[in-house]
Formats: sequence, structure tokens, C-alpha cells
Amino acid sequence: MPFSATSALLFLLSLQVAKAFEIKDIAPDHKVAAQIGDRLVLSCRTTGCPSPDFSWRTQMDNPLGGITSRQGSDSFLTLASVGFEHEHNYLCNAICGNERRERRVQIEIYSFPSDPVIEISGPLVLGKPSQVICRVPKVYPSERLVVSLKRDGEVLKVEEFFNDEPTRLVETKTVNITFTPTEEDIGKEITCIAELPIEELEFEPKQRQARHRLDVNFGPQNTHITASPGNNLLEGEALMLSCGTQSHPPAKVVWKKQLANETIQHIAESSTLSIPNAQFWDSGIYVCETTNAITNEVENRTVSISVQGAPRDLEFSILPASTVQEGESVTLKCSAKSDPAPKVVIRRKSDSKTVIQGGLVYIPSVSPDDAGDYECQVENQFGENKMTRSLIVQYAPKGTIVTVTPSNIIKEGDHVTMFCFTDANPTPWFSWKKLLADGSSHLISQGDALPLKNIRAEDMGRYGCEVINEVGKDLKAVELIVEAFSSTIPTSTAGPEIITEMEDFTIKSTAYNTPQQEADHLGNKTSPTPKDMLFTSYTESKNNTITYVVDNSNDVSNDTEDNKITIAKMEEPDYMIPTIIVVSSLATAAGPMAAILIYFFRKTKINGSYSLGSSLKPKV
Repeated sequence: MPFSATSALLFLLSLQVAKAFEIKDIAPDHKVAAQIGDRLVLSCRTTGCPSPDFSWRTQMDNPLGGITSRQGSDSFLTLASVGFEHEHNYLCNAICGNERRERRVQIEIYSFPSDPVIEISGPLVLGKPSQVICRVPKVYPSERLVVSLKRDGEVLKVEEFFNDEPTRLVETKTVNITFTPTEEDIGKEITCIAELPIEELEFEPKQRQARHRLDVNFGPQNTHITASPGNNLLEGEALMLSCGTQSHPPAKVVWKKQLANETIQHIAESSTLSIPNAQFWDSGIYVCETTNAITNEVENRTVSISVQGAPRDLEFSILPASTVQEGESVTLKCSAKSDPAPKVVIRRKSDSKTVIQGGLVYIPSVSPDDAGDYECQVENQFGENKMTRSLIVQYAPKGTIVTVTPSNIIKEGDHVTMFCFTDANPTPWFSWKKLLADGSSHLISQGDALPLKNIRAEDMGRYGCEVINEVGKDLKAVELIVEAFSSTIPTSTAGPEIITEMEDFTIKSTAYNTPQQEADHLGNKTSPTPKDMLFTSYTESKNNTITYVVDNSNDVSNDTEDNKITIAKMEEPDYMIPTIIVVSSLATAAGPMAAILIYFFRKTKINGSYSLGSSLKPKV
């Protein structure tokens, strides 16, 4: 056993002595391709010497730019980050005893660190040109670079940079094309292939590529609206509006409604619009607005919806007001909302006379006859609606009349009531006035009736009823005649007697079919009269009663009249006394009847004579 171990040891020692001292090649063909920026480790390995001495240097004695280390019979030169300064021949020297060995390696640098990058100038929009850029970063040597752009295998562009001036720089190279996407491009890919075909260097990869899926934005387009159950529906039915469009990315959908004043009402943001219980006011034009946030394109579609039913929202007005004054212009206007449009009829209810069909009545000059209740009726096949408005026409009092009960000719001590009637709107105010001879008046009472009790002689005269309202006024007068009799009335068997009051006077009388006659009372004489009339006058003092007899004959018919006038004194001195003279005739044949002569005069104290005949002359 010990023999065998010794033999093996001797055998190994003989082999070690027999193997020569050598350095292995650092790299095949004495070249190594190093990428700029990478970490590179050069290995110097020896054989035939258990512990050789190593040294590293560059061929031109440039700085190593790295760190050396050893491990057993191997030595290493580590370059932390390869750069242009490392593009040299590096020598590794190994010494074992008296033997010296050397190996050389050439570092060839390049840069092709990453895949190209595809960039597009803005979003791809269908039909609009865009710039597609392939960017190859940090290339060296860039003049050896080749870049190809393809679309689903179809070559769009190939660019080589061999014409570029060589530089010792790391460069980023770009290739760009103008690309207008079509509908066929949607979903396809753009590929950028970058190659650095340096045949004399061994490195990988020599080709890099990038892919970009074509995200083609388009729309909105082909927007359409669906209405269920349809564009026309009845009140109370459910309405569903759906808006569809083609867009990438999906479009934003907004529902709007056009209002009557040309404004737009925002309703909802959804592709569907639901109205569960449609009413008339839901009728109108609805707008579906679709917007693509990428393309900034907007497409609108509209649909007209008609909710049908009976007329509603009836409006009936009288302009400028329901209360107007006579002569003003008036417009009656009636309208309602419905679909289909209603038939409009305006009529006056008092006579059911159709005024107009169409909802508009114009009265240029209104009269009281136009006043009344007007009805507007609107109807269609689904129903009807009605509304009434009152037209009030105000006018000044007119047609005023005054009546006296029992009569306007009464006796002292009687009662009388005057009534005033008029036609006016609004209701007027009534006032009674005593109208004086000088044109003035004084207020007696208010109200439409004037009761007068225990009439006295001074109550005789003209009474006026004045009627006033906001529009105007009217005045109507009546004459009140008071018969004043003495307590003792003389009688005559020859004919009727009339009682009155008188002082000294002159009578002038005209008989029918006779010339004018005149009798003067001067003292106690009787003046002669013409042949056709015998006029006898008597005079007494003013406190006594006197009688005058007029004898009248007709030459044509030989008829005669006896007229007897009696004058009676009323004891009312120093103020106005009414006197009534009544001439009555008793005809023995078919002669003319003397008229009843009524006159008024103011009693005055006079010197001379008072002409009763002059007062009676116009009334005979």
C-alpha cells in the first residue's frame, strides 16, 4: 500500500514537470466586442505554473482604465464601464521562474443597447395624417445602422445611415414617415426594425425591433336615434329614446331638448333617455349629441317627439283689460296647446253667436252691446276644453229720464216723489238739485229718488237729476207745478172759475178766429172792445176778490162764449207767489175752446200797471 502511494505521487510530479508553461488566448481571434457602458472582464489564464506573476498593460501604454485581480494561476482585468478610451490592444504578461509569456487582445467597442421606440405625433385619427417616428437610441457606430418601418409585413420605409460622417459619438437615430390611417389600418401593427450589421464583430443582438398597435381614433359617425314606441304617442305612454354611434374611443352621449325660446335644455348623459309617463310638455325636438374626447369631433342627431292628447294649457285673455270704456279697442285672444293643433272658437254666451274661428277677435271701437261673457272652446279628436271671460264696457250715463209720482202738477200739501232712471256702467251716483232762474243750483239730496212731502208754493220750480260715474255724467230736469187755492173759492153759475192772485194789471187777450183785443184797467173804468169780443173788467182793492167777464162772439158761426176770470188774493206778502190762471169756456155753439193758460211771474211791488196779457200772449 505505501508503495503504491509513492508511485502515484511520482507519476503526478512527472506529469507536471512534463507540461510546459503557457497562457491561453484571452479571446478568439484576439478580439473582443464590448458595448459601450457595459462591464467587461478580460481573463488571462496560464498552465504549467502553479503561481505565475501577472502584469497588464496597453500596447501604447495608455491607462488601463480598469482593475486587475488574480485567482490561482489566472489574472483578470475588469473594466467597470467600457468607453471609447478602452478601444485598445491589451497585453497580459505572465512570468513563471525564468519563463515569460504574453497574450494580446483587441477591444472593439459598439453601442446598440436597446430596442427602438415608436412614437406617433398625437393620437391617430382616421383619415388624418400623422407622423410615425422610429427612434433608435445610443447607437455606435451609427453609420452602420439600418432602420426599416413595416405595417403588418408591408415595408413602408428603409433607411441606411452609411452616408453619415463617422464620429466617435453615441447617437440616437430616427426614422419618420407621414402616415394617414384608413379603416383597414384599424387593429394592425407598425413595426420598426433596427439593425447594426457589423460582420467583423461578434455580439448579440445585431437586430432589434419594436411593435406598435395602431390605435386609430375615429368618430363619432353614423349616429342614429331610435324612438320606442315611435315619434308619435299618446299621453301617459312610456317613451324610450336610444342613441347609437360608431366611435373610438366610445363617444360621450348627451341628451338635450330644444326649447321654444331657442335655448337648449341639458337633460341627461346616457345613450338612452327614458320618459315613463309622457305628457304634452314632453313634446318637442330632442337632440342626441355625441362627442369623441380624442378626435374632438361632435355629431348631433335630432328627433321630433309628439305627445298627443286633448287640448290643455288653455289661455283666454282680453286685452288691454277685461274692463274697458266705450269707444276703446279690444282684443280677445285664446290659445291652447295640443297635438294635433286644436280648433279654436270664440263665441258670446248670451247669443251663442260664433265670433271667430282661429282664436283672435279684434273690436276696434267697443260698445255696450259688445259687453258680456265670452267663451273660448278648443277641441281636437282627443277632447275639448273651455274657458269663459267677461268683457265689461263702461260708459257714461245716457238716456236719463225723470218721472214724478203722482204728477208734476200738484196742490199744496200733497206729497210727491221724483224718480231718476238712467243707463250707465259702472253704477252712477244720483244727486238732486234745485235749478234757479239765474242759472245756479243748490244740492237737495242724493239717491235715485227724491221724496217731497207737504208741498208748499215755494217748492214749485225746476228740479234736476244729475247722474255721474267714472266715465261721465248726465243731467235731466223736470218742472214741478204747485196749484195754490184760497180757502174760500167763489162760485159762478155762468161757468168755471179760476182762482189766482193779482194787483192792478192790464189784460191783453186774443180769441180764436178774432183779432187781438186789449183791455186796460185804469181806475174803475171799462175800456171798449172790438165788435167780435166783449171784454168787461172790474177792479177792486188788492185785498178783495174781483171777477172779469169776457164776451166772445163769432161772426162766421154766430156762436158766443162767456169767459169768466176771477182773481183771488193769497195772504203771502213780500216773496214770490205762484199764480195760476185757468180760462175755461162754456160754448153754446161749435166755437173754439179757450186754452188753459199757465204762467209764472215774480210778485213785485211796482208803481203803475202790470201786464197780465203780455205774460199770457205766447201761450194762447
